[in-house]
Amino acid sequence: GLYSADYVVQICTTSLLALNKTKVQVAHFSVQEYLIVPEKKNEHHECQFTLTEGHKFLTDRTADLLLAQAEPLTQPEAMKLGPFLYAAKHWDTHLVAAGGFDQLSAEIQAKIDGLFTEPNVYFNWVRSADAHGDQIDNSWSKVLAELETPIHRASYMGLAHTVGLLAVQGANPLRRCLSVDQRGLFDRPVDSYHVAARTGHLDALQVLLDLALPLPTSTVEAILQVINYRKSGKAKLAKVVHTLRDQGLLCDHVNDTTDVIHEAFLSAAVLNEQSGLEMFHIFLNSPTLSTPITEHILDLAFRSSTSSELPKFLIETFNPDIPVAFIEQRSSYLWSFKTPGLAYLALERPNEMPITENLLQLFARKGNSETMESLLRSRRQDIHVTTEVLELAATNEQSGNMLCLLWPHKDPGTEITEKMISNAADNEVHSSALVAFLLKQPGTKPTLSEETINNIIMGAQDGVGTLKILLPFSSMGPPVPEEVVARVCCHSEALDMLKLLEKEKSLKGPFTELIIQGAALNESKGPLVIDYLAKRSPDPLPVTEEV
Repeated sequence: GLYSADYVVQICTTSLLALNKTKVQVAHFSVQEYLIVPEKKNEHHECQFTLTEGHKFLTDRTADLLLAQAEPLTQPEAMKLGPFLYAAKHWDTHLVAAGGFDQLSAEIQAKIDGLFTEPNVYFNWVRSADAHGDQIDNSWSKVLAELETPIHRASYMGLAHTVGLLAVQGANPLRRCLSVDQRGLFDRPVDSYHVAARTGHLDALQVLLDLALPLPTSTVEAILQVINYRKSGKAKLAKVVHTLRDQGLLCDHVNDTTDVIHEAFLSAAVLNEQSGLEMFHIFLNSPTLSTPITEHILDLAFRSSTSSELPKFLIETFNPDIPVAFIEQRSSYLWSFKTPGLAYLALERPNEMPITENLLQLFARKGNSETMESLLRSRRQDIHVTTEVLELAATNEQSGNMLCLLWPHKDPGTEITEKMISNAADNEVHSSALVAFLLKQPGTKPTLSEETINNIIMGAQDGVGTLKILLPFSSMGPPVPEEVVARVCCHSEALDMLKLLEKEKSLKGPFTELIIQGAALNESKGPLVIDYLAKRSPDPLPVTEEV
Protein backbone atom coordinates (compact mmCIF):
# COMPACT_ATOMS: atom_id res chain seq x y z
CA GLY A 1 0.00 0.00 0.00
CA LEU A 2 0.92 3.68 -0.08
CA TYR A 3 2.11 4.06 3.49
CA SER A 4 2.96 7.76 3.41
CA ALA A 5 3.25 10.79 1.17
CA ASP A 6 7.03 10.28 1.07
CA TYR A 7 6.60 6.96 -0.77
CA VAL A 8 4.41 8.65 -3.37
CA VAL A 9 6.90 11.48 -3.86
CA GLN A 10 9.72 8.96 -4.43
CA ILE A 11 7.70 7.32 -7.21
CA CYS A 12 5.88 10.28 -8.74
CA THR A 13 8.44 13.02 -9.23
CA THR A 14 6.19 15.26 -11.35
CA SER A 15 2.56 16.24 -11.59
CA LEU A 16 2.18 16.47 -7.81
CA LEU A 17 0.30 18.98 -5.77
CA ALA A 18 1.21 18.94 -2.06
CA LEU A 19 -1.92 19.37 0.04
CA ASN A 20 -0.18 19.08 3.43
CA LYS A 21 2.63 17.12 5.04
CA THR A 22 0.81 13.80 4.76
CA LYS A 23 -1.25 14.13 1.58
CA VAL A 24 -0.50 14.78 -2.06
CA GLN A 25 -2.75 14.93 -5.09
CA VAL A 26 -1.54 12.91 -8.09
CA ALA A 27 -2.56 13.75 -11.66
CA HIS A 28 -4.59 10.90 -13.23
CA PHE A 29 -2.15 9.81 -15.93
CA SER A 30 0.83 9.99 -13.59
CA VAL A 31 -0.73 7.15 -11.60
CA GLN A 32 -0.46 4.86 -14.60
CA GLU A 33 2.91 6.27 -15.68
CA TYR A 34 4.66 5.89 -12.35
CA LEU A 35 2.84 3.20 -10.39
CA ILE A 36 2.49 0.68 -13.23
CA VAL A 37 5.83 -0.71 -14.41
CA PRO A 38 6.78 -2.75 -17.52
CA GLU A 39 6.10 -6.48 -17.34
CA LYS A 40 9.78 -7.47 -17.58
CA LYS A 41 11.04 -5.05 -14.94
CA ASN A 42 12.26 -7.34 -12.16
CA GLU A 43 13.10 -4.71 -9.57
CA HIS A 44 10.74 -1.93 -8.65
CA HIS A 45 9.40 -0.08 -5.66
CA GLU A 46 7.12 -2.05 -3.35
CA CYS A 47 4.24 0.27 -4.23
CA GLN A 48 4.62 -0.38 -7.96
CA PHE A 49 3.19 -3.29 -9.90
CA THR A 50 2.80 -4.60 -13.45
CA LEU A 51 -0.52 -4.58 -15.27
CA THR A 52 -0.66 -8.38 -15.05
CA GLU A 53 -0.10 -8.28 -11.29
CA GLY A 54 -2.79 -5.64 -10.93
CA HIS A 55 -5.31 -7.68 -12.90
CA LYS A 56 -4.47 -10.85 -10.97
CA PHE A 57 -5.11 -8.99 -7.74
CA LEU A 58 -8.42 -7.67 -9.08
CA THR A 59 -9.41 -11.13 -10.34
CA ASP A 60 -8.86 -12.49 -6.86
CA ARG A 61 -10.72 -9.66 -5.12
CA THR A 62 -13.69 -9.63 -7.50
CA ALA A 63 -14.05 -13.40 -7.09
CA ASP A 64 -14.11 -12.91 -3.31
CA LEU A 65 -16.84 -10.28 -3.64
CA LEU A 66 -18.99 -12.64 -5.72
CA LEU A 67 -18.41 -15.67 -3.50
CA ALA A 68 -19.42 -13.64 -0.46
CA GLN A 69 -23.00 -13.41 -1.76
CA ALA A 70 -24.03 -16.96 -0.96
CA GLU A 71 -27.74 -16.23 -0.46
CA PRO A 72 -30.07 -15.36 -3.37
CA LEU A 73 -30.18 -11.61 -3.97
CA THR A 74 -33.11 -9.59 -5.21
CA GLN A 75 -32.50 -6.82 -7.70
CA PRO A 76 -33.06 -4.02 -5.12
CA GLU A 77 -30.58 -5.71 -2.77
CA ALA A 78 -27.97 -6.08 -5.50
CA MET A 79 -28.36 -2.46 -6.60
CA LYS A 80 -27.09 -1.37 -3.19
CA LEU A 81 -23.91 -3.39 -3.57
CA GLY A 82 -21.72 -1.32 -5.88
CA PRO A 83 -18.53 -3.41 -5.57
CA PHE A 84 -20.54 -6.61 -6.14
CA LEU A 85 -22.12 -5.19 -9.31
CA TYR A 86 -18.71 -4.15 -10.62
CA ALA A 87 -17.28 -7.58 -9.86
CA ALA A 88 -20.18 -9.37 -11.61
CA LYS A 89 -19.64 -7.47 -14.85
CA HIS A 90 -15.86 -7.23 -14.90
CA TRP A 91 -14.22 -10.16 -13.08
CA ASP A 92 -13.70 -12.01 -16.36
CA THR A 93 -12.16 -8.91 -17.97
CA HIS A 94 -9.53 -8.86 -15.24
CA LEU A 95 -9.02 -12.61 -15.66
CA VAL A 96 -8.27 -12.24 -19.39
CA ALA A 97 -5.98 -9.25 -18.77
CA ALA A 98 -4.10 -11.28 -16.14
CA GLY A 99 -3.16 -13.83 -18.79
CA GLY A 100 -6.17 -16.14 -18.82
CA PHE A 101 -7.13 -19.22 -16.87
CA ASP A 102 -3.83 -21.04 -17.51
CA GLN A 103 -1.98 -18.35 -15.53
CA LEU A 104 -4.08 -18.76 -12.38
CA SER A 105 -2.78 -20.02 -9.08
CA ALA A 106 -4.55 -23.03 -7.62
CA GLU A 107 -6.15 -20.77 -5.02
CA ILE A 108 -7.65 -18.36 -7.54
CA GLN A 109 -8.67 -21.26 -9.81
CA ALA A 110 -10.65 -22.75 -6.92
CA LYS A 111 -12.42 -19.42 -6.45
CA ILE A 112 -13.28 -19.22 -10.17
CA ASP A 113 -14.62 -22.76 -10.03
CA GLY A 114 -16.79 -21.74 -7.07
CA LEU A 115 -18.43 -19.01 -9.14
CA PHE A 116 -19.94 -21.79 -11.26
CA THR A 117 -20.35 -24.70 -8.85
CA GLU A 118 -22.13 -22.81 -6.06
CA PRO A 119 -25.74 -22.40 -7.29
CA ASN A 120 -26.66 -19.26 -5.31
CA VAL A 121 -23.36 -17.57 -6.13
CA TYR A 122 -23.83 -18.32 -9.85
CA PHE A 123 -27.47 -17.24 -9.69
CA ASN A 124 -26.49 -13.87 -8.25
CA TRP A 125 -23.54 -12.86 -10.39
CA VAL A 126 -24.92 -14.08 -13.73
CA ARG A 127 -28.17 -12.15 -13.31
CA SER A 128 -26.18 -9.05 -12.36
CA ALA A 129 -23.75 -9.46 -15.25
CA ASP A 130 -26.53 -10.03 -17.81
CA ALA A 131 -28.84 -7.24 -16.65
CA HIS A 132 -29.16 -4.39 -19.13
CA GLY A 133 -31.40 -1.64 -17.86
CA ASP A 134 -35.10 -2.11 -18.48
CA GLN A 135 -34.89 -4.59 -21.37
CA ILE A 136 -37.89 -6.90 -21.67
CA ASP A 137 -35.88 -10.10 -21.16
CA ASN A 138 -34.49 -8.86 -17.88
CA SER A 139 -32.25 -11.42 -16.21
CA TRP A 140 -33.51 -10.45 -12.74
CA SER A 141 -36.92 -11.91 -13.57
CA LYS A 142 -35.45 -15.37 -14.22
CA VAL A 143 -35.14 -18.33 -11.90
CA LEU A 144 -31.96 -20.43 -11.84
CA ALA A 145 -33.31 -23.02 -14.30
CA GLU A 146 -33.94 -20.30 -16.90
CA LEU A 147 -30.36 -19.02 -16.92
CA GLU A 148 -27.60 -20.20 -19.20
CA THR A 149 -26.20 -23.35 -17.56
CA PRO A 150 -22.87 -23.01 -15.70
CA ILE A 151 -21.07 -25.41 -18.06
CA HIS A 152 -22.38 -23.50 -21.07
CA ARG A 153 -21.21 -20.16 -19.66
CA ALA A 154 -17.83 -21.62 -18.67
CA SER A 155 -17.40 -23.05 -22.18
CA TYR A 156 -18.21 -19.66 -23.68
CA MET A 157 -15.59 -18.08 -21.45
CA GLY A 158 -12.99 -20.77 -22.15
CA LEU A 159 -12.59 -21.90 -18.54
CA ALA A 160 -11.31 -25.40 -19.29
CA HIS A 161 -10.69 -26.47 -15.67
CA THR A 162 -14.13 -25.28 -14.61
CA VAL A 163 -15.77 -27.03 -17.57
CA GLY A 164 -14.12 -30.32 -16.56
CA LEU A 165 -15.12 -29.93 -12.93
CA LEU A 166 -18.75 -29.20 -13.83
CA ALA A 167 -18.83 -32.24 -16.14
CA VAL A 168 -17.51 -34.48 -13.34
CA GLN A 169 -20.26 -33.10 -11.10
CA GLY A 170 -22.86 -34.20 -13.64
CA ALA A 171 -23.48 -31.12 -15.82
CA ASN A 172 -24.86 -31.92 -19.27
CA PRO A 173 -22.75 -30.27 -22.02
CA LEU A 174 -25.27 -31.27 -24.68
CA ARG A 175 -28.04 -29.16 -23.20
CA ARG A 176 -28.70 -26.23 -25.54
CA CYS A 177 -28.79 -22.69 -24.20
CA LEU A 178 -28.97 -19.23 -25.68
CA SER A 179 -25.80 -17.31 -24.83
CA VAL A 180 -26.02 -13.77 -23.53
CA ASP A 181 -23.45 -12.75 -26.11
CA GLN A 182 -22.22 -9.22 -26.82
CA ARG A 183 -20.46 -10.23 -30.04
CA GLY A 184 -23.54 -11.42 -31.91
CA LEU A 185 -22.16 -14.92 -32.50
CA PHE A 186 -25.25 -16.81 -31.40
CA ASP A 187 -28.84 -16.24 -32.45
CA ARG A 188 -30.23 -19.62 -31.36
CA PRO A 189 -29.67 -22.10 -28.52
CA VAL A 190 -26.55 -24.26 -28.96
CA ASP A 191 -24.75 -26.81 -26.80
CA SER A 192 -21.47 -26.35 -24.92
CA TYR A 193 -19.40 -28.05 -27.64
CA HIS A 194 -20.69 -25.57 -30.20
CA VAL A 195 -20.12 -22.52 -28.04
CA ALA A 196 -16.54 -23.54 -27.13
CA ALA A 197 -15.70 -24.27 -30.77
CA ARG A 198 -17.12 -21.04 -32.13
CA THR A 199 -15.52 -18.80 -29.54
CA GLY A 200 -12.15 -20.43 -30.23
CA HIS A 201 -11.70 -21.94 -26.78
CA LEU A 202 -10.22 -25.22 -27.95
CA ASP A 203 -8.89 -26.19 -24.51
CA ALA A 204 -12.43 -26.15 -23.17
CA LEU A 205 -13.65 -28.02 -26.26
CA GLN A 206 -10.95 -30.66 -25.79
CA VAL A 207 -12.02 -31.17 -22.19
CA LEU A 208 -15.56 -31.78 -23.41
CA LEU A 209 -14.44 -34.18 -26.13
CA ASP A 210 -12.29 -36.10 -23.65
CA LEU A 211 -15.48 -36.97 -21.81
CA ALA A 212 -16.05 -39.36 -24.75
CA LEU A 213 -19.81 -38.88 -24.71
CA PRO A 214 -21.80 -40.27 -27.65
CA LEU A 215 -22.29 -37.11 -29.70
CA PRO A 216 -25.14 -36.65 -32.17
CA THR A 217 -24.19 -36.01 -35.78
CA SER A 218 -25.55 -32.48 -35.52
CA THR A 219 -23.05 -31.64 -32.76
CA VAL A 220 -20.08 -32.99 -34.73
CA GLU A 221 -21.23 -31.05 -37.81
CA ALA A 222 -21.57 -27.89 -35.73
CA ILE A 223 -18.07 -28.27 -34.28
CA LEU A 224 -16.52 -28.63 -37.73
CA GLN A 225 -18.55 -25.82 -39.25
CA VAL A 226 -17.89 -23.16 -36.59
CA ILE A 227 -14.58 -24.06 -34.92
CA ASN A 228 -12.11 -21.17 -34.90
CA TYR A 229 -8.46 -22.10 -34.31
CA ARG A 230 -6.98 -18.58 -34.56
CA LYS A 231 -6.92 -18.03 -30.80
CA SER A 232 -5.64 -21.47 -29.78
CA GLY A 233 -3.43 -22.49 -32.70
CA LYS A 234 -3.21 -25.21 -35.34
CA ALA A 235 -1.85 -27.88 -32.99
CA LYS A 236 -4.93 -27.73 -30.78
CA LEU A 237 -7.20 -27.78 -33.84
CA ALA A 238 -5.41 -30.92 -35.04
CA LYS A 239 -5.87 -32.52 -31.61
CA VAL A 240 -9.63 -31.82 -31.74
CA VAL A 241 -9.92 -33.36 -35.23
CA HIS A 242 -7.86 -36.39 -34.22
CA THR A 243 -9.99 -36.88 -31.11
CA LEU A 244 -13.15 -36.91 -33.25
CA ARG A 245 -11.46 -39.45 -35.53
CA ASP A 246 -10.23 -41.65 -32.69
CA GLN A 247 -13.66 -41.72 -31.09
CA GLY A 248 -15.20 -42.92 -34.36
CA LEU A 249 -17.25 -39.76 -34.76
CA LEU A 250 -15.76 -38.59 -38.05
CA CYS A 251 -15.67 -41.55 -40.41
CA ASP A 252 -17.14 -44.72 -41.79
CA HIS A 253 -14.74 -47.57 -41.10
CA VAL A 254 -13.86 -49.26 -44.41
CA ASN A 255 -10.97 -51.54 -43.48
CA ASP A 256 -7.98 -51.74 -41.16
CA THR A 257 -6.09 -49.04 -43.05
CA THR A 258 -8.76 -46.61 -44.29
CA ASP A 259 -11.54 -44.55 -42.76
CA VAL A 260 -13.73 -42.44 -45.07
CA ILE A 261 -14.85 -39.08 -43.69
CA HIS A 262 -18.61 -38.58 -43.88
CA GLU A 263 -19.62 -36.20 -46.66
CA ALA A 264 -21.73 -34.24 -44.15
CA PHE A 265 -18.60 -33.53 -42.09
CA LEU A 266 -16.56 -32.56 -45.15
CA SER A 267 -19.40 -30.22 -46.08
CA ALA A 268 -19.29 -28.67 -42.61
CA ALA A 269 -15.54 -28.12 -42.91
CA VAL A 270 -15.96 -26.47 -46.32
CA LEU A 271 -18.49 -24.06 -44.86
CA ASN A 272 -16.05 -23.02 -42.11
CA GLU A 273 -14.54 -19.77 -43.34
CA GLN A 274 -12.18 -19.52 -40.35
CA SER A 275 -10.69 -23.00 -40.17
CA GLY A 276 -11.86 -24.98 -43.19
CA LEU A 277 -8.62 -24.88 -45.16
CA GLU A 278 -6.55 -25.89 -42.14
CA MET A 279 -8.89 -28.81 -41.38
CA PHE A 280 -8.46 -30.14 -44.92
CA HIS A 281 -4.69 -29.98 -44.40
CA ILE A 282 -5.19 -32.05 -41.24
CA PHE A 283 -7.37 -34.56 -43.10
CA LEU A 284 -4.76 -34.85 -45.83
CA ASN A 285 -1.92 -35.38 -43.36
CA SER A 286 -3.75 -38.22 -41.60
CA PRO A 287 -2.67 -41.39 -43.47
CA THR A 288 -5.70 -43.43 -42.45
CA LEU A 289 -8.26 -40.85 -43.52
CA SER A 290 -9.85 -40.87 -46.96
CA THR A 291 -11.25 -37.52 -48.10
CA PRO A 292 -13.60 -37.96 -51.07
CA ILE A 293 -14.10 -34.62 -52.87
CA THR A 294 -17.45 -35.04 -54.55
CA GLU A 295 -19.25 -32.65 -56.86
CA HIS A 296 -21.38 -31.62 -53.89
CA ILE A 297 -18.26 -30.64 -51.91
CA LEU A 298 -17.00 -28.57 -54.83
CA ASP A 299 -20.41 -26.94 -55.14
CA LEU A 300 -20.24 -25.86 -51.49
CA ALA A 301 -16.66 -24.63 -51.82
CA PHE A 302 -17.53 -22.42 -54.78
CA ARG A 303 -20.66 -21.12 -53.09
CA SER A 304 -19.24 -20.35 -49.67
CA SER A 305 -15.54 -19.46 -50.00
CA THR A 306 -14.84 -15.73 -50.00
CA SER A 307 -11.27 -16.40 -51.16
CA SER A 308 -9.87 -18.79 -53.72
CA GLU A 309 -7.62 -20.60 -51.21
CA LEU A 310 -9.87 -23.52 -50.27
CA PRO A 311 -11.28 -24.22 -53.77
CA LYS A 312 -7.74 -23.99 -55.17
CA PHE A 313 -6.42 -26.39 -52.52
CA LEU A 314 -9.20 -28.93 -53.15
CA ILE A 315 -8.72 -28.85 -56.91
CA GLU A 316 -4.92 -28.94 -56.95
CA THR A 317 -4.62 -31.52 -54.16
CA PHE A 318 -7.40 -33.96 -54.98
CA ASN A 319 -7.76 -33.27 -58.73
CA PRO A 320 -11.51 -33.98 -58.76
CA ASP A 321 -13.43 -34.46 -61.98
CA ILE A 322 -15.29 -31.23 -62.81
CA PRO A 323 -17.98 -31.61 -65.48
CA VAL A 324 -17.85 -29.09 -68.34
CA ALA A 325 -21.53 -28.41 -67.67
CA PHE A 326 -20.84 -27.68 -63.98
CA ILE A 327 -21.98 -24.03 -64.21
CA GLU A 328 -24.96 -24.57 -66.48
CA GLN A 329 -26.27 -27.32 -64.23
CA ARG A 330 -26.40 -24.73 -61.46
CA SER A 331 -27.81 -21.80 -63.41
CA SER A 332 -30.94 -21.66 -61.24
CA TYR A 333 -28.94 -20.80 -58.12
CA LEU A 334 -25.69 -19.46 -59.54
CA TRP A 335 -26.26 -16.06 -57.90
CA SER A 336 -25.63 -17.71 -54.52
CA PHE A 337 -22.03 -18.49 -55.54
CA LYS A 338 -19.01 -16.51 -54.42
CA THR A 339 -16.71 -15.59 -57.31
CA PRO A 340 -13.08 -16.22 -56.11
CA GLY A 341 -13.09 -20.00 -56.57
CA LEU A 342 -14.83 -19.84 -59.93
CA ALA A 343 -12.42 -17.11 -61.04
CA TYR A 344 -9.46 -19.35 -60.17
CA LEU A 345 -10.97 -22.19 -62.18
CA ALA A 346 -11.83 -19.98 -65.17
CA LEU A 347 -8.29 -18.57 -65.29
CA GLU A 348 -6.21 -21.63 -64.42
CA ARG A 349 -8.27 -24.49 -65.87
CA PRO A 350 -10.15 -22.98 -68.80
CA ASN A 351 -10.92 -26.36 -70.38
CA GLU A 352 -13.08 -27.22 -67.36
CA MET A 353 -14.73 -23.82 -67.03
CA PRO A 354 -16.26 -22.36 -70.20
CA ILE A 355 -17.23 -18.68 -69.95
CA THR A 356 -20.98 -19.00 -70.29
CA GLU A 357 -23.30 -16.02 -70.25
CA ASN A 358 -24.46 -16.97 -66.75
CA LEU A 359 -20.88 -17.10 -65.47
CA LEU A 360 -19.93 -13.78 -67.07
CA GLN A 361 -23.04 -12.17 -65.56
CA LEU A 362 -22.00 -13.49 -62.15
CA PHE A 363 -18.50 -12.02 -62.50
CA ALA A 364 -19.95 -8.72 -63.73
CA ARG A 365 -22.34 -8.49 -60.78
CA LYS A 366 -20.20 -9.80 -57.91
CA GLY A 367 -16.60 -10.15 -59.11
CA ASN A 368 -13.64 -7.82 -58.77
CA SER A 369 -12.05 -5.80 -61.55
CA GLU A 370 -8.69 -7.63 -61.29
CA THR A 371 -10.39 -10.94 -62.15
CA MET A 372 -12.26 -9.38 -65.06
CA GLU A 373 -9.09 -7.75 -66.42
CA SER A 374 -7.35 -11.14 -66.31
CA LEU A 375 -10.25 -12.82 -68.09
CA LEU A 376 -10.31 -10.13 -70.78
CA ARG A 377 -6.60 -10.65 -71.36
CA SER A 378 -6.55 -14.43 -71.40
CA ARG A 379 -10.00 -15.40 -72.67
CA ARG A 380 -11.25 -12.43 -74.64
CA GLN A 381 -12.56 -14.65 -77.47
CA ASP A 382 -14.89 -16.41 -75.00
CA ILE A 383 -16.38 -13.21 -73.57
CA HIS A 384 -19.49 -11.58 -74.98
CA VAL A 385 -20.45 -8.36 -73.23
CA THR A 386 -24.19 -8.11 -73.77
CA THR A 387 -26.72 -5.58 -72.56
CA GLU A 388 -27.61 -7.92 -69.68
CA VAL A 389 -23.97 -8.18 -68.61
CA LEU A 390 -23.61 -4.37 -68.54
CA GLU A 391 -26.87 -3.96 -66.64
CA LEU A 392 -25.54 -6.30 -63.96
CA ALA A 393 -22.12 -4.64 -63.93
CA ALA A 394 -23.89 -1.41 -62.96
CA THR A 395 -25.06 -3.10 -59.75
CA ASN A 396 -21.55 -4.18 -58.65
CA GLU A 397 -20.84 -2.42 -55.37
CA GLN A 398 -17.51 -4.16 -54.75
CA SER A 399 -15.88 -2.95 -57.97
CA GLY A 400 -17.16 0.44 -59.03
CA ASN A 401 -15.21 0.36 -62.29
CA MET A 402 -16.63 -2.98 -63.53
CA LEU A 403 -19.04 -1.22 -65.89
CA CYS A 404 -16.32 1.10 -67.20
CA LEU A 405 -13.96 -1.85 -67.64
CA LEU A 406 -16.45 -3.85 -69.72
CA TRP A 407 -17.80 -0.92 -71.73
CA PRO A 408 -15.10 -0.85 -74.46
CA HIS A 409 -15.64 -4.59 -75.02
CA LYS A 410 -19.42 -4.50 -75.44
CA ASP A 411 -20.94 -6.43 -78.33
CA PRO A 412 -21.74 -4.41 -81.48
CA GLY A 413 -25.11 -2.70 -81.30
CA THR A 414 -25.26 -2.72 -77.50
CA GLU A 415 -26.84 0.52 -76.28
CA ILE A 416 -27.50 2.17 -72.95
CA THR A 417 -30.85 1.12 -71.47
CA GLU A 418 -32.96 2.75 -68.80
CA LYS A 419 -32.47 -0.38 -66.68
CA MET A 420 -28.70 0.13 -66.94
CA ILE A 421 -29.04 3.71 -65.69
CA SER A 422 -31.57 2.72 -63.06
CA ASN A 423 -29.25 -0.03 -61.75
CA ALA A 424 -26.40 2.47 -61.62
CA ALA A 425 -28.60 4.90 -59.68
CA ASP A 426 -29.47 2.16 -57.18
CA ASN A 427 -25.81 1.29 -56.59
CA GLU A 428 -25.37 2.45 -53.00
CA VAL A 429 -21.59 2.84 -53.28
CA HIS A 430 -20.87 4.13 -56.78
CA SER A 431 -24.15 5.61 -58.05
CA SER A 432 -22.98 9.12 -58.99
CA ALA A 433 -19.87 8.01 -60.86
CA LEU A 434 -21.71 5.27 -62.77
CA VAL A 435 -24.68 7.44 -63.72
CA ALA A 436 -22.34 10.21 -64.89
CA PHE A 437 -20.31 7.70 -66.92
CA LEU A 438 -23.40 6.39 -68.70
CA LEU A 439 -25.07 9.73 -69.35
CA LYS A 440 -21.86 11.23 -70.75
CA GLN A 441 -21.47 8.49 -73.36
CA PRO A 442 -22.05 9.66 -76.95
CA GLY A 443 -25.07 8.45 -78.83
CA THR A 444 -28.78 8.17 -78.24
CA LYS A 445 -29.94 8.07 -74.62
CA PRO A 446 -33.04 6.21 -73.51
CA THR A 447 -36.10 8.05 -72.23
CA LEU A 448 -35.83 8.20 -68.44
CA SER A 449 -38.93 7.75 -66.33
CA GLU A 450 -39.66 10.09 -63.46
CA GLU A 451 -38.94 7.20 -61.06
CA THR A 452 -35.46 6.68 -62.52
CA ILE A 453 -34.71 10.40 -62.33
CA ASN A 454 -35.84 10.46 -58.71
CA ASN A 455 -33.55 7.53 -57.88
CA ILE A 456 -30.62 9.21 -59.61
CA ILE A 457 -31.12 12.41 -57.63
CA MET A 458 -31.60 10.56 -54.36
CA GLY A 459 -28.31 8.66 -54.73
CA ALA A 460 -26.22 11.48 -56.21
CA GLN A 461 -23.14 12.46 -54.23
CA ASP A 462 -22.55 15.39 -56.62
CA GLY A 463 -26.04 16.83 -56.65
CA VAL A 464 -25.49 19.85 -58.90
CA GLY A 465 -23.25 17.97 -61.33
CA THR A 466 -25.76 15.13 -61.66
CA LEU A 467 -28.65 17.55 -62.11
CA LYS A 468 -26.84 19.32 -64.96
CA ILE A 469 -26.51 15.98 -66.77
CA LEU A 470 -30.22 15.27 -66.27
CA LEU A 471 -31.54 18.65 -67.45
CA PRO A 472 -31.71 17.76 -71.19
CA PHE A 473 -34.10 14.87 -70.56
CA SER A 474 -37.71 15.68 -71.41
CA SER A 475 -38.97 14.11 -68.18
CA MET A 476 -37.28 16.98 -66.31
CA GLY A 477 -39.83 19.49 -67.65
CA PRO A 478 -40.71 22.24 -67.65
CA PRO A 479 -42.71 22.06 -65.57
CA VAL A 480 -40.40 20.14 -63.24
CA PRO A 481 -42.34 17.18 -61.81
CA GLU A 482 -43.45 17.55 -58.20
CA GLU A 483 -41.66 14.35 -57.11
CA VAL A 484 -38.39 15.52 -58.65
CA VAL A 485 -38.55 18.84 -56.80
CA ALA A 486 -39.32 16.98 -53.56
CA ARG A 487 -36.26 14.76 -54.02
CA VAL A 488 -34.10 17.80 -54.77
CA CYS A 489 -35.32 19.44 -51.56
CA CYS A 490 -34.04 16.41 -49.58
CA HIS A 491 -30.53 16.66 -50.99
CA SER A 492 -27.60 18.16 -49.09
CA GLU A 493 -27.01 20.48 -52.09
CA ALA A 494 -30.70 21.39 -52.29
CA LEU A 495 -30.25 25.18 -52.43
CA ASP A 496 -27.84 25.14 -55.37
CA MET A 497 -29.91 22.51 -57.14
CA LEU A 498 -33.11 24.55 -56.71
CA LYS A 499 -31.35 27.62 -58.09
CA LEU A 500 -30.27 25.59 -61.12
CA LEU A 501 -33.84 24.39 -61.70
CA GLU A 502 -35.13 27.94 -61.33
CA LYS A 503 -32.63 29.17 -63.91
CA GLU A 504 -32.85 26.33 -66.45
CA LYS A 505 -36.40 25.06 -66.01
CA SER A 506 -38.24 28.13 -64.72
CA LEU A 507 -39.07 26.50 -61.41
CA LYS A 508 -41.59 28.56 -59.47
CA GLY A 509 -44.40 28.24 -56.94
CA PRO A 510 -46.85 27.46 -55.65
CA PHE A 511 -45.21 24.47 -53.97
CA THR A 512 -47.11 21.40 -52.84
CA GLU A 513 -47.24 19.64 -49.50
CA LEU A 514 -45.03 16.84 -50.89
CA ILE A 515 -42.30 19.36 -51.76
CA ILE A 516 -42.46 20.92 -48.30
CA GLN A 517 -42.23 17.45 -46.76
CA GLY A 518 -39.05 16.86 -48.78
CA ALA A 519 -37.56 20.09 -47.41
CA ALA A 520 -38.58 19.14 -43.86
CA LEU A 521 -36.70 15.85 -44.24
CA ASN A 522 -33.47 17.65 -45.12
CA GLU A 523 -31.51 17.37 -41.88
CA SER A 524 -28.70 19.75 -42.82
CA LYS A 525 -30.45 22.43 -44.89
CA GLY A 526 -34.15 22.05 -44.11
CA PRO A 527 -34.86 25.55 -42.68
CA LEU A 528 -32.88 27.25 -45.47
CA VAL A 529 -34.71 25.27 -48.15
CA ILE A 530 -38.11 26.12 -46.67
CA ASP A 531 -37.11 29.79 -46.51
CA TYR A 532 -35.99 29.65 -50.17
CA LEU A 533 -39.32 28.13 -51.23
CA ALA A 534 -41.35 30.59 -49.15
CA LYS A 535 -39.69 33.59 -50.86
CA ARG A 536 -40.60 32.18 -54.29
CA SER A 537 -44.15 31.09 -53.60
CA PRO A 538 -47.07 33.43 -54.31
CA ASP A 539 -49.12 31.57 -51.72
CA PRO A 540 -48.39 30.55 -48.11
CA LEU A 541 -46.55 27.23 -47.95
CA PRO A 542 -48.83 24.26 -47.13
CA VAL A 543 -47.29 23.47 -43.74
CA THR A 544 -49.70 20.75 -42.64
CA GLU A 545 -49.71 18.40 -39.67
CA GLU A 546 -48.00 15.78 -41.86
CA VAL A 547 -45.16 18.20 -42.64
